[in-house]
Amino acid sequence: MKERYYLVCFDSSQKAIKTEFNAKEIISEARLIPIPSEIRANCGLGLKVSVEKLDLITDIIENNPIYEIERADGKRKVKLIDLL
Repeated sequence: MKERYYLVCFDSSQKAIKTEFNAKEIISEARLIPIPSEIRANCGLGLKVSVEKLDLITDIIENNPIYEIERADGKRKVKLIDLL
């Protein structure tokens, strides 16, 4: 089974929690998860958002790095994306 989603990373836990709170008002399934080992971020948390719904919260995620995560056949691919 193939899974693909975006992960918004943060430089502080406070910012991650605040963004999750705001995102849940728009996308109920948005949630904080531990970031994969391939990604280095200060707080270790990322906001998991479906690929289809990221555009709904672009104004609240500010300039945080966003990664595309794809999991298939027990392997994970991580790619930094640029929304510009």
